[in-house]
Amino acid sequence: MTPPTATPANDRVKPIDQLLRQQLQKYKDRESLSLKDLGKRIDASEAMVSRYLSDRFEGDVGGIELKIRDLIKLDEMRALVIQEIETFPTLVTKQVHNALELIRKNSHVGLIFGDAGVGKSRAIQLYTSKTPLSLQITLSRFSGSDTNGIITAIWRQIDTSAYRRKRDGNRGSFLVERLKGSGRMLIIDNAHRLTRVGREALFDFHDATGCPIALVGNPELLDAIEENDQQFSRVGVRMKADLKDKAEEAAGELLTRVWPEAVAELLDLATTVVTHHGRLRACGTRSALPAS
Repeated sequence: MTPPTATPANDRVKPIDQLLRQQLQKYKDRESLSLKDLGKRIDASEAMVSRYLSDRFEGDVGGIELKIRDLIKLDEMRALVIQEIETFPTLVTKQVHNALELIRKNSHVGLIFGDAGVGKSRAIQLYTSKTPLSLQITLSRFSGSDTNGIITAIWRQIDTSAYRRKRDGNRGSFLVERLKGSGRMLIIDNAHRLTRVGREALFDFHDATGCPIALVGNPELLDAIEENDQQFSRVGVRMKADLKDKAEEAAGELLTRVWPEAVAELLDLATTVVTHHGRLRACGTRSALPAS
C-alpha cells in the first residue's frame, strides 16, 4: 500500500492582489515599519504579513485584503489633511489616548468631553496616527450629523467595492455586516453636534457590530447624553479632558515648535491664553502667524 503523500506547501499558497501587495510594501517602506508593527496596524501577525508580502500567503486572503485596502484608503485620505501645527503630546493627548484605549479594549461606547480648544481634536489625530484602522468622523455644520451623515462618513473610509445593492440591501446594513466583530474603533469628533437621531443610530450601530465608539465633544455633549437615561447607563467610559496645572508646560512646548525665538518673551502670555477659553487652538494659530 502506497503511503499518502504530503501536500506540497506551494499547493496551499493562495493567489493575492499583486497591486495591493505592492501598495502595502510601499506603505511599510515609507513608514519605516517592521513586520510586527505593520501587523499591528492591520490586526495581523508578523508571520501573516511576511507571507503576504513575499507572495506565500496561505490564510484568509479576503479578510486580510479588506483590512489592507482600508489601511491604504485611510492613509490616502489622511495624507490630504494639512496640519497647521505639528501635533505633540500634552496632558490632554495622554488623557484622551488612555480613554480611547480603554474604550477600544473593552468595546465600550465612551464619552470624552472638555472645553473647546483644549486639544481634543489634536489628541485624536495623534491617536489615529498610531491606530490607522480607526475610523474618524469630524462633524461640522456642513456635514450630516444624523444617520445618513454618519453612514456616508463611514462609507468613505472603507473599501466598499464588494457592495451590491440587490444582494446587500441598503448601505447601513452592508456596513453592519462589513464591520461586525471587526473591533474597529469609531471616533466621532465634535459629537456635541449629533442630532438625537444620530446619537441613537450610533448606539444601535454599537449593538449590531460590537465596534467600540468614542464620542468626543464639548461639555454640552455630556448634558445631551445625561438627558437620556438609557443612553447614559450604556456609556462605559466617561472622561473630562483638562490641562489642569500643565498649561505653562503645554504653552511652552507649542511656542518652542512654532516660534522658538519668542519662548522667553511670550511664555506668560501664551500660558494665559491656554488657561482660558480657546486655549491651545488660539495660542497655536496666533503664534504661528508672526513666526511664518
